[in-house]
Amino acid sequence: MATSRTLPLPRRTFRFRSQGAFAWIFIGALSLIMAPLAAFSQTQITAGITGTVTDTTGAVIPGVMVSLTNTETGAKREQTTNQTGTYTFTLLQPGAYSVTLQKSGFALETRAGILLAVNQIARIDVVMHAGQVSQTIEVNTAVPLLETSTSAIGQVINPHAVTDLPLNGRNFAQLAILGTGVIGVGYGPTGTIGSGTRPDDPRVGAELMSDGNREMSNDYMIDGVDDNFRRNAMITVRPNVDDIQEFKIQTNLFGAQQGRSSGATVDVLTKSGGNKFHGDVFEFVRNNWFDARNFFNPAGTHQPEYRQNQFGGSLGGPIKHDRLFFFGDYEGFRSLQGTPTSVNTVPTFQERTGDFSDIAQQIYDPGSIVATPGTASGYTRTPFPGNIIPSSRFDPIAARLIQAFPLPTNSSIVNNQSTNPVKTSNYDSYDGRIDWVMGPNDTTFLQFSDQRAFIIVPSTFGPLTVPGLSGLIYGLGNSTTYAQTSPMDNYLAALSWTHVFNPHFVVSPEMGYNRFAMDSRPTSGPTGPPGYGTLLGVPNSNQEPGSFGFPEFAETGYTGIGGPGYLTIRYSNVYNPLVNFT
Repeated sequence: MATSRTLPLPRRTFRFRSQGAFAWIFIGALSLIMAPLAAFSQTQITAGITGTVTDTTGAVIPGVMVSLTNTETGAKREQTTNQTGTYTFTLLQPGAYSVTLQKSGFALETRAGILLAVNQIARIDVVMHAGQVSQTIEVNTAVPLLETSTSAIGQVINPHAVTDLPLNGRNFAQLAILGTGVIGVGYGPTGTIGSGTRPDDPRVGAELMSDGNREMSNDYMIDGVDDNFRRNAMITVRPNVDDIQEFKIQTNLFGAQQGRSSGATVDVLTKSGGNKFHGDVFEFVRNNWFDARNFFNPAGTHQPEYRQNQFGGSLGGPIKHDRLFFFGDYEGFRSLQGTPTSVNTVPTFQERTGDFSDIAQQIYDPGSIVATPGTASGYTRTPFPGNIIPSSRFDPIAARLIQAFPLPTNSSIVNNQSTNPVKTSNYDSYDGRIDWVMGPNDTTFLQFSDQRAFIIVPSTFGPLTVPGLSGLIYGLGNSTTYAQTSPMDNYLAALSWTHVFNPHFVVSPEMGYNRFAMDSRPTSGPTGPPGYGTLLGVPNSNQEPGSFGFPEFAETGYTGIGGPGYLTIRYSNVYNPLVNFT
C-alpha cells in the first residue's frame, strides 16, 4: 500500500536527541502521523529503488546487507532485506548509483551503472550465488530500468537531451513536445497574458497544451516546490538550460501529491555539484547584417536593427570531498530588435490642411443637416466644396492631434508610412545550489534562482510632440503594440532535508518560496495631474488615480494613435511548506 501526504509545518517543537542534526525542527510535523505508512511515498523530484533478492533456486533471502551509493557524491545508505527478501530505498536524489549486496555464504553482488530519473521508482531484482564473500560478481546495468511501481504516465527528458538538442533561445520548455500528447511553445493563442507571446511580458514562452488542456492548466515545479504565478498559472522562474539536470512532464494518472492541475505536471530537477569539477562557457550571437531585406523596406535602405547576444556559463564541484558540493550558473541576454515592419496609414500632406480632394467619398458639413420630410433620408445636408474643410471648422483637439501623426513616406493615400521601432530586451538569470551530505542518515540542499528582465516595447510612431503640448509625450501609436516599459524580478528558493530514522522510516521536510514581480508602465509622460488628455482638451480622460496619459483614438481608415491604454502591476508571493515521509 502506498501513502503520500503533504502537511503544513505545525507551530509546536519537541526535544529530540540522537536522530540527526536537524531532526528537532521537523519532529512536530511528524507527530501528525496517525497510522503506519508503507513504501513508495516520494516527492516530485526524488527517485527510488526497490527489489527482491533470491538465490539461484528462486527462494527469497532475508537479512542481506544492501548498500546503495551515489557514485557522483559518495552519499551512502544501507539496509537489510526483510523476511520476504525485499529492500526499498526512497527519497533519493536522481543520478548515478551502485548497489552492493552482501551475506555470509554468498558471493558479493554489485550492480553498477544504475541511472535514476526524476520521479522514478526502479526495480532491481538480484539473484545471489553461493560462494565466499571475497568473491565478487559485478553487473553493469546497461538496459533501461523498468518502472512497475507507479501508474503515472509521463516522459523524462534526460540531461543529454537538455544540453544537446537545439533550443531556440535556450528555452527548456520546447523539449516538452517530446512527451506524448503535448503541443509545445509557440502554438498558444498570441496576445494573451498566458501565452508568453505578449511583447510587454518579459517571460520567455513556456506555454504547453497537454491532451487538449489550455496552456494555463499546467503545474510547474522546481526541486519539488511550486513555480507558478497564481494570476494565470504560468511559470514564475524559467530555469537556465545549464541548471537543469533533467525534467519530467507527466500528462495523466498523477500521484496524489501532484494532481492539482488538469493539464501537465512539469517537474524540474536542478543540477548539483559532485566530486569532480564540471562547467561550461557559451555565447550565441545574431545580427541584422546576416539577414535578408524585409519586403516592405525600400531597396538600398538599411536592415531593421537586430543585435542579440546570449551568453553565460556554469560551474559545479566539491567544497569538501564526499560531503559538501556547489553548483552555480549565469545567463545574460541582450537584444535590440527592430520589430516587424509596421505598414501604417497616416494623413497625407493635403489632409493635414483639411484638403480631402484626393478621396472619392463626398464629405458633408455636419452643421448643415436640415430635416426634410419627403426625402429618402429624411434630411438634407451641404457638401464641403471640393472636399475641402475650412480651417475655421477644425475641431481644436483634432487640429492638434493630426499633427502628432508622422509624415507619409510615399504618395499613396493608404499604406503610406512604415516604421521599424526597436525593442530593447535585457535579461539576467542566476541559479545556485548547495548540497550537504551530513552523514549516512542526513542530506540537505539549498537552491536559489533569480531572474531579472527589463523590456522597452516601442510604440508604432515613437515619441512625438503635439502642438499645444510642451515637450516629449508618450510614444504614440496603435494601442495593440503594448508600448511601455516592463521590468521584472522573479525568484525561487527551496530548502530540503532528508533524514533516515531507520531503513523503513524516511522523512523529507521541505520549504519553498517563489515571488513574481512585474510592472508594465508608460515609457514616458507626466507623473502627476492634470494629465495629457486634460491638456489636450478631452473631457474626463484623466479621471483615475495614476492616469495622466495620452488617450487613445481610433480613426476609421487610419492607424490608431494614442498612448498605452493600461497600467499593470502584478505581484505574487507563494509559500510552499511540505513534509514527505515513507
